[in-house]
Amino acid sequence: MAGQSTSAEPWRLAAAYDCGYDPQQHSLGNYRMDPAPLAVQPRLAEAQALDLFASSRHGALVEQAGIHALARFGLFSGNDRPPASDGHLGWSTPIRLRPAWLVVVSGFTVVPSGPPPMAGSPQRGRLPMQGWATAVIYDDTATAHSIFTESSIDPQVR
Repeated sequence: MAGQSTSAEPWRLAAAYDCGYDPQQHSLGNYRMDPAPLAVQPRLAEAQALDLFASSRHGALVEQAGIHALARFGLFSGNDRPPASDGHLGWSTPIRLRPAWLVVVSGFTVVPSGPPPMAGSPQRGRLPMQGWATAVIYDDTATAHSIFTESSIDPQVR
């Protein structure tokens, strides 16, 4: 799950970001980003991708003190649910190697979730920890993928 940019083009994803992508699964969180060949040039700049994220419904996240956000250009493969004609989300559709920006936000705190303890067992503490969020912005349409993920696992995209 590591991705490092080249010094000549620090905005370019240099290694695949993969959370266990399986093309047979239709979950929106089931995706990967691959490095784009040098011949594939983005339409958006890194700053534009970050601005698009900042103007999204999750954008308030980047306004907090101590937040670090970056975007890396690559090729998205996964599923998405485009809006249907009535404005609701439609069926999940597969997408393969679509130019996109992976936005990674760090520097905030999350409280882990999970099922409540069984009746009669001691309460479990939910200690705040460092959190990371990822989002995908499509380069060709400047629109966001329909899922935003937040976790306590560092995606190691730098």
